Amino acid sequence: MEAWDCGDSPGLDMPRTLPAKYKSSNDDLMHGLLHNHPLLERSTVIYEMRTYQVQAGKAGEFLKMYQEQGLPLITRYATLVGCWVKESGVLNSTVFIWVYEDFAHRTAQRAKLMQDAEWQAFVPSMLPYLVHQESVFMTPAAFSPLK
Repeated sequence: MEAWDCGDSPGLDMPRTLPAKYKSSNDDLMHGLLHNHPLLERSTVIYEMRTYQVQAGKAGEFLKMYQEQGLPLITRYATLVGCWVKESGVLNSTVFIWVYEDFAHRTAQRAKLMQDAEWQAFVPSMLPYLVHQESVFMTPAAFSPLK
C-alpha cells in the first residue's frame, strides 16, 4: 500500500487507500474514479467540503487519530469521497469531502451522528488539535464528472 509522507511528523506515513475495515456499500466511491456509486446516479447530491486547520506540527498525529478513532464512527452516517492534506494556501489543513443525497439527508445523518455516544466520546479528543474548522456545501455543475 502506498503512503503519504506526513512531512511535519517524521516517521508517520498515512496510507493512500482506505483500509478494508472502513469499507461499506457506500465506499465504492474510493475506486474506479468514483463511478457507479448509487449516490452519484442521483441528480440531487450535495457535497460537503469540511476543512480542519490543525496545530502546526500535528497534522500527521491528527490524521492518524482521526483514521483510527473517528473514521469508523462517522462513516456509519456519511460517505467519504476523499481526504486531502493541503500543500498550499492555509497550511496544516486537512480537507474531507463527504457526499449526501441532498441537504435534508445531510441534516438527518449529522443529527444521528451527534446522538451517537461513541462520536460524543470521540469529539473531545479531536478538539485540542483544531485551530479552525470550515464547512462548505457544493452542488455539481452540469459538466462535472461527479454529479
